[in-house]
This record gives sequence, C-alpha cells and structure tokens, in this order.
Amino acid sequence: MKKISIIIVNYNVRNFVFNAINSIQKSLTNFDSEIFVVDNASTDGSVEYLKEKFPNINLISNKENVGFAQANNQALKIATGDYLVLINPDTLVQEDTFLKLAEYFESHADVGMLGCKVLNPDGTLQMGCRRSFPTPWNSFAKLSGLTFIFPKIKMFAEYNLTYRNENETHEVDAISGSFMMITKEVYQKVGGLDETFFMYGEDIDWCYRIKKIGWKIIYLPSTQIIHFKGESTKRSNIDELKVFYSAMRKFFHKHYKSTFILEQMIELGILVRHFLSSTAKYFQMFVDVLIDSVLVFLSIILAEYIRKGSLFSFPVYAYPYVYIVPIILLVTVMYYFQAYTVSRHSTSKAFTATFVSYLVISTITAFVKDFAFSRIIILLSATISLFAIPGWRVALKIFSKSIFDKSSFFKSSTIIVGTNQSALSILNYFNKNKNHRFKLVGCVDNGVEKIGSKWNDIEILGSFDMLERIIEQNRISEVIISKDTLPYSKIMELRTNPKFRFVNFRVSISSEDLFLQSQISLDDELPLAAFTLKKSNLFNRIFK
Repeated sequence: MKKISIIIVNYNVRNFVFNAINSIQKSLTNFDSEIFVVDNASTDGSVEYLKEKFPNINLISNKENVGFAQANNQALKIATGDYLVLINPDTLVQEDTFLKLAEYFESHADVGMLGCKVLNPDGTLQMGCRRSFPTPWNSFAKLSGLTFIFPKIKMFAEYNLTYRNENETHEVDAISGSFMMITKEVYQKVGGLDETFFMYGEDIDWCYRIKKIGWKIIYLPSTQIIHFKGESTKRSNIDELKVFYSAMRKFFHKHYKSTFILEQMIELGILVRHFLSSTAKYFQMFVDVLIDSVLVFLSIILAEYIRKGSLFSFPVYAYPYVYIVPIILLVTVMYYFQAYTVSRHSTSKAFTATFVSYLVISTITAFVKDFAFSRIIILLSATISLFAIPGWRVALKIFSKSIFDKSSFFKSSTIIVGTNQSALSILNYFNKNKNHRFKLVGCVDNGVEKIGSKWNDIEILGSFDMLERIIEQNRISEVIISKDTLPYSKIMELRTNPKFRFVNFRVSISSEDLFLQSQISLDDELPLAAFTLKKSNLFNRIFK
C-alpha cells in the first residue's frame, strides 16, 4: 500500500485536533503514513499539548498566523507520501475513509483529486464538498437566492450541484478544503496552494488549476467525514465575511476576463450578500433592543396612569419627546455599556445602564421647564424600568439555568454508551455536579451477559448491538458515547438515521480531558463543554 501524508493546519482548536488525529490514526492502520500538524501561532496551548499527546507526529510551530494556504504549503514541501491529504482540524473521519479513496485512485489513473462526503454535525450534507466553479451566472444564482428557491433545477443549482444525488459518485469542478486528497504526481505538476489567499478561496483555486491541466476531480460518497465548520474562525478576530468575499473577488479577477458591467454586477451581488449576512448577525441584538424599548414605553404609560389616574394627559407637544427620548437614551447607554454585545444579558450592566439613563432624563426634566410636569412620572417610570429591564434578563437566566438544570421534567433522557474508564469519568461528573441537564436512564455495555444488572448503581440496558432499540424504547434524547466503544462509521450511521433526527449523539474521546472541551457534540448545538458548568450559586449565575 502506498504511503499517505496527512496535513492539518491548527489554530486554537486544541481539543478538536486531538479528536481529529485520533480518528485519522484509526483510519490509517493499514497504511505507511505520516501526519503533519502546522500550528498557526495558537494561544490555547496547542503546541505543548500535541507534543505531549502525539510525540510521533511532525509538528511545525509558526510564530504568527500565516494563513491556511501558506501553512499547508509548509508541510506539502516536505511531505513524502504518494498521496497527500489536506484535512481540517475540526473533523472526524471514518475507519475506511483513506482505504476507499486510495482504492479509487488505484483504479482510476485519470483522477488527480478526491473528496468524500462531508457531513455537518446534524448529519446533513455540507454543500461545499461538491460544487462547480463560481462562474458569473451560478454565482449570481447563489448570491440572489435562486439556488435556494430552485435547488433541483440545474440552471439555478449548478453552484452546489443540489440537483444531483448526493449518494452518487460524480466528477465535479471543486471539493471542500476541509478534506482534499491528491497524488504526489499532481502536486509536483500544479504546485501548492496560492498563498495570496489568506483563508477561503485557495481550495477552489487549487481545484481550478488541477482541472486546467487535465486531471479529474471526483466526489466519492461511499465514505464520509464530519466537519465542525468554522471552529478556528470562532477563536480568532478575523472578519470571516470580509475575508470570504475578498477571496471571491480575487478568484474572479484571477481566472475570469469579464466586461466592466459584468464585474460591477458581481461586485454588487457580493456586497448585497455581505450586507444580508452581516445584518443577520445583529438580529439577536435587535430583539433585545426591541424588548427594552417596549418595556420603557409601557413603564411610561403605567407611570402616567399611576400619577394622573388616566392616560393621554400630557400636553400634545410633549408626547414625541416623553416616549421617544427615554427609549433612545436607554438603548444608547445600554449599547455603550456593552449590554447588547459583549455582555449580552448581563443583569448588572442592564441595571447600571438603566439607572444612568434615567438619571440623565431626570436631569433634563429638572432644567427644561416645558417638561417639569413629567418629573414624578419619570421617577415612577425609572422605578418600574429598574425592575423590568434587568428583570426579564433574570427571568431568562432562571428559566434556562435553574428550571432546565434542576427540574427532572426538563432534563434530557440520557444513556452512556460504554462501561470503561472514560464512561466512569462521565458518571463521576454526573454524581458530583447536579446542575446539569441530563437525566441518566442507564448505560450500554459491550456484551449481553450483564444486561439487567448494575454498573456503579446504573442499570445496564443492553449491548452495543441493541443500541438503536434501546434509544427507541427508552425515548432517549441524549447519547453520550465513551472512548473506544463505537466505530465512527457506526456513530455516523446513527446520526444520519432519520429516526434519530431529534437525538443528540456526543462523543467523549479523552476521559482526562472530559471537561476541557475535548468532547464533541455531533449536533453542535450544546457542546459537551456544557459539562463544565461552574460550581457557582444561583446568585452568581444570574447576576454576572
């Protein structure tokens, strides 16, 4: 069997890359192989951690973040494998992934690059794993939303090939940079990634150059990986949208000659898409602002009724100012105190900002005679708002933290798969920390001999082979899989089973790092880092 070189670029995802390497090593058991990890100046202790956990890998430690393309090229230049694989650190591969791809290469001499099926954590297909080059037309269809509206019509769905069966092997223009496998021969002819792309775009540019010299790029869905997309980006201060659309512009200018009008259309499409994507980021903040504004408005109405005994008793000229100014001032001060951004839902900052806002408003009414009539009303409104505005945040935290954590009614029915040391670490955590959202129903053992008996006072419900039936019969919503119990292929099979679309499958790779985010949630909605609920009383959890 030919040699495989694996190349991973890591940036502040220490525990994800640990899990990725574990899964990769299981898939390389029949190969002569080497693994390169290029660390782009991580600040989470990745380098020291990887040296300790994987002393045999080739670790390249950069002093600064040189970008995805340049970091990959550092390893590509010294890799000795017949096959070269670029794979993201936030991935999990099946045990048969490299074997199936290598076999396909062996039987198809005209293939220069291979990609497999790439799944999102919820089991759905990650669209970027098979796509066409971004021509002006299919880019317009994508940016304008026509692809979303008509996903099965080829004319509109060419960008992500959504009109094609995701379970069929077919030739494509490009595959995802999260997993790319090429031959050494192709690399020697086409060269490495274009380092003018810092992040995004370098993968599709590489595909373009490979296709240009006559090699085929194939999407092979007979094996699959899970990709926890964007984990490195979450841990950086990079403007992801800005970098992405900048890369798109660069690709167009590099590979397409177009008229001025066409370039302007593409530029407009990118700008509109960028605007819409950016706007979506602020939706949650808008909801908070809306709630606070409504509460201030209602507090003034209630204060007027308490003071005057009726509504609409102010002078006509006063109404726009009495209602609008307090709202604008409160929202402005809240934003200044970062109560809508960095410290979203902070009770103390909401209280402080509300107090300051009404202090300013009271000062205004004291010096402006035309609004002297509203002084008592403003004080009443302030009193109400000082309770209401921090109050809804307190209520939200009590409901989400206390009710869900402590009430068995709201807890998720959970099983632990495995009775090994890793499973014991999970169980010990449950026993020591009561403020979690899991209701432990039982565990699953390797064999059938101990079914019905107890393991550390937890009932053994069945064996690994009975897992699907156990989930259905016990209406399980959380499955925590301990280290070295189920193969990744089985986990992926369960995750993609329509019957279990509402079940969260979580994998514990390392028992010693169990509560340091080394665990991965395959639904990615509630990471197993949620296990690290701090030992704090209700007061500290609410008033922060």
